[in-house]
Amino acid sequence: MEMYKKTIFTLQIAENVIKVISQCSIEQVSFELISAATNISVSTIIDNFESLNNLIAFCLTLSFDSLARNLSIDVEKIPYKMNSIEAFWITLVEFNTIYSYKGRLIAAYLKAPASYPLVNVKYCLAKSINYKFEKTDHILKQYNGDIRFIAFAYLFQMASKVSIDIPNSIEKYGQDFVSDFYNKHIAEGLIRFTKLPIS
Repeated sequence: MEMYKKTIFTLQIAENVIKVISQCSIEQVSFELISAATNISVSTIIDNFESLNNLIAFCLTLSFDSLARNLSIDVEKIPYKMNSIEAFWITLVEFNTIYSYKGRLIAAYLKAPASYPLVNVKYCLAKSINYKFEKTDHILKQYNGDIRFIAFAYLFQMASKVSIDIPNSIEKYGQDFVSDFYNKHIAEGLIRFTKLPIS
């Protein structure tokens, strides 16, 4: 995606497109729908991105970059949050609350990646995810690669679901509520991924 420069204009288009995709679905997105939502002509969008796949890939890359940046900032500035997997879960819920449109786009991609243009997701996130899991007291600490990524995808999708089903859950109920929710509804599913026959 380096050929599509992150200019103010392309970023503005992408931010609007992220909202459009997260509110409908990848199947419904078209240049016409994007044009109507952004008030930018179809020809101008094509001039900047050439194809719909390029534009969607650009939006995905921006969204994953935001998530990787968010996880890295958390790693650097709030190391005490690394003490447990619940803290990682809370970080993902917070991301989905603050960046709801990007969170929905990422969750949709993780649920059905074949529907979207190819984006090197693992490269974008591997460093942050691995650092997170290595600092937890969870069994995932001893795993790497595909198991960690599948576990992350599950956690992220569940965090996105909570932020949609229980909006502003952290602000409304506090981190204890989100941590309890993890222990009651998420933890068991996470353990299942460590038993998958993936090397």
